[in-house]
Amino acid sequence: MLGALYAGDASKKARTTEQSKRYMKRFMSYTNEQCEMLMEIFRHKIIHLAQPKAIIEYKGKKVTWRYWHDNKISHLKLTKLKEKVDISVSSNWALTAEYEFAISIIHLVQDIENSVFDSEGYFHSLKTCVDIQDSFEKAISEIYE
Repeated sequence: MLGALYAGDASKKARTTEQSKRYMKRFMSYTNEQCEMLMEIFRHKIIHLAQPKAIIEYKGKKVTWRYWHDNKISHLKLTKLKEKVDISVSSNWALTAEYEFAISIIHLVQDIENSVFDSEGYFHSLKTCVDIQDSFEKAISEIYE
């Protein structure tokens, strides 16, 4: 939703992944790599009641992910595993990962909150930037059409 408001496109044909990435880069200071891996792992999972992908392929690398409740140091870090790891995706099927992407849920939530409420966040930009105001109005009108 924040990506749609920022881009000014909440239509059914909106490029939501790209819009979300643009928002995360601008207001959350995430790298392209961090955005792409988060989107690949979690995109559509909550809405469609699916679980996040156990392993993704990112730039030719087999990447698994690890949840940390509160670990700022590891948050959004991609590291090569010392040894390859087999991840069970069903009772008789495993995939092998060689990298791990760490996600600290507390810090992900804080990043999202800060992206909206910080002094340089989305709300501040919405108050001061005409382009962002125009995009917001366009997206809101598309939502309520």
